[in-house]
Amino acid sequence: MDLISELKNDFTLFKTDYISYKQKVDSISNLFQLSGLSKLRSDYLPTYLVGNYQEKAAKYILFGLNPGFNEKGNQIEESIKNENWDKYQVFINNFFRLFKENKLKSLYYIRLSQLFTGLENKPLTTYEEKYDFYQSNLVAIDLVPYHSTNFGITNDLNMKQLDYLVGRFQICFDFIKHLHYRIVIFHGKPIYNILVRSQLLKDFKKYAITKQTNLFLFHYDDVPCVLFDRMITQAGSGVKYSMMKDDIPKRIKEFFSSKKEI
Repeated sequence: MDLISELKNDFTLFKTDYISYKQKVDSISNLFQLSGLSKLRSDYLPTYLVGNYQEKAAKYILFGLNPGFNEKGNQIEESIKNENWDKYQVFINNFFRLFKENKLKSLYYIRLSQLFTGLENKPLTTYEEKYDFYQSNLVAIDLVPYHSTNFGITNDLNMKQLDYLVGRFQICFDFIKHLHYRIVIFHGKPIYNILVRSQLLKDFKKYAITKQTNLFLFHYDDVPCVLFDRMITQAGSGVKYSMMKDDIPKRIKEFFSSKKEI
């Protein structure tokens, strides 16, 4: 099943058989032993992806772990996408525009704008500039499409957990290969673990960005990819804004420009 079909099935299940939908989401929380703020929210619709993925212009693809949760922001999102499937598709394709119009501020996307400032050599200063850029240039996909405040997945994955995540990874990446992509950006230790543990990632160039965070540059199925083994938007990564804007884009450009990809 392709990603959009899976999303539509989840939407239909949520609207027509909520008990089954809740059981599905709760079973994934149980698989990863998630509780408290880490437990996946079965009372909200999933967010498999956001961004205008149908547009012909090439996009940066941001591949994350799972969508976060914010009570105020997610209630506004739900009011936009919950009515019917057509409204849900409007939400997906206009996510960043709707964020700007509703004055919803994501620290994650605001901080990450420094990376795209460096990659594009284009200052993204104001809140409006950042979200206008994302609307035109970014598609974000989540490995596990259900919201939580803090996913809290273990780094020591057992085989059942790894099999689930690798299966989700392949569905997501098959979808990406049919998009008009520029570079795929993977973010976070769990995704690094998935790629390494399952031996999907074999040939790569590694750079130490800080003592805590490494940058990996490689191709997967001929798609140019960037991987950070920690969330560079978090203080624990040790990555400063100046690194996001200057050092990291320089490494990425040097690696892929030799292959005429960026």
